[in-house]
Amino acid sequence: MRILWNENEKQFEAQLTKGEMWQADQAAASDAGFRTAGPPAWIWRATRAAVLDKLKTNRPASGLTITKEALDAYNRLRAIEDRDAELKKFAKEQKKLQKKEQEHRQIESEREPGDEVEPEYEVRHYRKVPEYWKGKHEITRADLPADVMARLDQRQPIPVRKAEPIGKCKVCGEATYDPEESDFCLWCSGRGEEQFLDELLS
Repeated sequence: MRILWNENEKQFEAQLTKGEMWQADQAAASDAGFRTAGPPAWIWRATRAAVLDKLKTNRPASGLTITKEALDAYNRLRAIEDRDAELKKFAKEQKKLQKKEQEHRQIESEREPGDEVEPEYEVRHYRKVPEYWKGKHEITRADLPADVMARLDQRQPIPVRKAEPIGKCKVCGEATYDPEESDFCLWCSGRGEEQFLDELLS
């Protein structure tokens, strides 16, 4: 397989080996992330350097060569994508820190003077100590409230909260549920996000 750079379209193009190796080359290109518009040209193209990284890791059986123009474009795009990945990672870390700080502020505002929180205890798992537990080192059935005891006696399951959407995906518009990735749904945070960035860069 040979990798070319199309300056007009600003894209990498995979030139598949003719003959019996064509099928293996096509599978390798597709697995790496190359896409084609189909007939009549059957041009396998990609716009990101990360796609070539995947192809380099899983080399096709026919071998892999790259033209000087494609290599220059790869090096240029690799630097841009690395910078974007660092910025994205930094933004994600800042978002987590901001969320943790908000949780700390909320807990501090809800805490009563006698409440103690262990410093190593994860903030998001902290809950106020129930009244029937305060001042005790262990509790028995006699300490539990009547409504909890009634559910236990009737063997009723504890109600489970259903996941509620917290935003909309920027790629496909579907509902998102993950508080740390509220901009993209589960599907688009993988392959869909790459396509979204490809459209922005082109």
